[in-house]
Parts: sequence; C-alpha cells; structure tokens
Amino acid sequence: MLVKSKMEFRLIIDSKPRNAYENMSIDLAIQKLYKKPVLRFYGWNPAAVSIGRFQNIKKEVNLEFCKKNKIDVVRRVSGGGAVFHDKEVTYSLCIKEKNGLFPEDLIESYKSVCEGVIIGIKKLGLRAEYSPINDLLINGKKFSGCAQTRKEGIFLQHGTVLIDIDFDKMFSAINVSDEKIKDKQISNAKERVTSLKKELGREVLIDELVKNIVLGFKENFKIEFKKDHLSEEEIKLAKQLEQEIFKDEKWTYER
Repeated sequence: MLVKSKMEFRLIIDSKPRNAYENMSIDLAIQKLYKKPVLRFYGWNPAAVSIGRFQNIKKEVNLEFCKKNKIDVVRRVSGGGAVFHDKEVTYSLCIKEKNGLFPEDLIESYKSVCEGVIIGIKKLGLRAEYSPINDLLINGKKFSGCAQTRKEGIFLQHGTVLIDIDFDKMFSAINVSDEKIKDKQISNAKERVTSLKKELGREVLIDELVKNIVLGFKENFKIEFKKDHLSEEEIKLAKQLEQEIFKDEKWTYER
C-alpha cells in the first residue's frame, strides 16, 4: 500500500553500538521531547536481554548467566516478551498517534510500520511477510519482532531485525520452562526462527541493511528523511533517564 506523504523524518543512525541502558534511555528521551517524526537505527554492545514492561524478570531471564557473561538486562517501556539482542539491527520509530501516515489502531499500526521493513528486506533479495500482531517472517520463520508504547499522544515502536543468531547463547540468557527439554526447545526454535545471514547464505553488512530499510520506508510512505543526530537536550535527558529509570533496580526488578 502506497501512501502519499510529504512528511519529513529525522533519520538518526548510531555510528557505534551502545549498551542496553543507553539505547532505551535515548528512545524514551526522543519520545518525551518529541518535536517531529524520528526513525532511529542502533546496535547493542554488549549483548543484552530486554524484557517487556509487564514481565517478571526472574521468571524470564537467567540473571546468573547474564551477569557471568556480561550480558545487559533491561526493562523496556514497551510491552511484549523477552528479547535477546546481539547480532541485529534495531530500529525505533517515534511519531504522533494522529499522524495521517500510520493507522491509530494498535494492530493496524504494527502492520503498517512493518511494511517499510518488508520492502527494505525485499531489496536484499528476500520475501518477508507480516504475521500478526508484531512479527515478520521469511519462509515461515521469524526474523523480526516489534513492540510499542504510547504516551501523551506519541507512539514509540521498537523493532529488531536479526542479522545472525546464537541459539545456545540466547537460550542460556532467557529462561526455558524446563532444563530437561532445553535441547528440544532450541531445536524447535531453529525451526521457527531465522536470520538474514542464514536466508541469504552470506554476511549482511549493517550499513547495507539500514540503507535498504530506509529506502523501504521512503518508497512505501513517500517520507523525506533528513539525517540528524541527537540534540543536546535529548542527550541530557537520556543520561538522566538512564540513571533514574533503566539502571534503577526498582524499575528493573519491580515484577
């Protein structure tokens, strides 16, 4: 579906990966200080597990393994499930709920935003499809998921795109229901989850992926992008939010 638009987005592409607390703080700062639409791309260093706003951290995450292996653990402001972040590109899209570009309805907005990603993946030579409510599939296997939060009329959507995946590491960082069936769960996951590297049979460069997703949004929604960087105000607020929220154990372990 093509949408006519002359809307201009800020395009923020992080030059280097950040830790989980910085990434979540920056996204929230952008949402709180919103002035115009933003599409941001970033990576994670070190690897991390992010959990949904309403999840029980001790139930979802192997905290001992994460600590031992220096894997960040952070609670998102968005909903959804536990996600292992490592060899991927993450995007965040921030825009007013009433924007004339994406539907106000939650599920329809997921689908609409994902259309931009789907076209970007097509440019890599792969056919992706949307799977309600917030997954993208290639050959029936998940390679991308997203989650959303809305506050004061502004919605923020996070989305991951797997370039590669270490199943053993992922299933060690995220708790499984029963250690006795861990191998079976990993085997099942390998049948249900894929990556761009696996599907293309080659290495995928981050710059290549980001460029094509940007083109996907630009072509599908007729968006104009202006390369930008974080403002001093956003940086200052992000640092504050990092300490007051995302690194605060009361927030992290509240459930």
